[in-house]
Amino acid sequence: MRRNGFTFLETIISITIFTVVIVAVYSAFNMGIKTWRRSKEQESLQKTRLAFLKMEKDIKNTFFFSGFKFTGGPEKIEFPLTVSGGPDNKGQVYKITYDVNTDEESGFSGLTRIQKIHSEDNEEVPKERELLSSMKSIGFEYAYESEDSFTWQNNWTSEKLPSGVRISVEAEDTEEIYSKVIFLQQGKLGSE
Repeated sequence: MRRNGFTFLETIISITIFTVVIVAVYSAFNMGIKTWRRSKEQESLQKTRLAFLKMEKDIKNTFFFSGFKFTGGPEKIEFPLTVSGGPDNKGQVYKITYDVNTDEESGFSGLTRIQKIHSEDNEEVPKERELLSSMKSIGFEYAYESEDSFTWQNNWTSEKLPSGVRISVEAEDTEEIYSKVIFLQQGKLGSE
């Protein structure tokens, strides 16, 4: 007598094989997701590092200039900078602005670098470059030397240069806060 269907043993074996295949597929998929997340975190860190290096180079090379002064707030910093090299740049003074812009919809912040030649009759369109995007927060603080240490403040309006600038960035994907302190070489101050 021939029966249609599976025996109990055949059913158990097929369920076991099916379970092993599903677990293997899930493990491979889960490992791929973890690798992708790690690479996104590393990408965010690398972008932040590159932005910090660019800002450090610019801020360390600022100087006192009578045309306009170094000014800064919690979300914007402006300062003079000379850019040399290349046929177009013959030691001209530029106004460099780092501006934090926040998207009202998503609530994420981005950092834009704006470079414009400083002159009275300049019709040049400023060069804008986005350095960071999709960050939870980006902020600046400014240091002046007090009696025994540095004092940090959110705004800088003094005629003198600050002793240092602290940049803080909170990443969206890792939720870590990256911070960079840049000390200005000519920014030695008395108490303010």
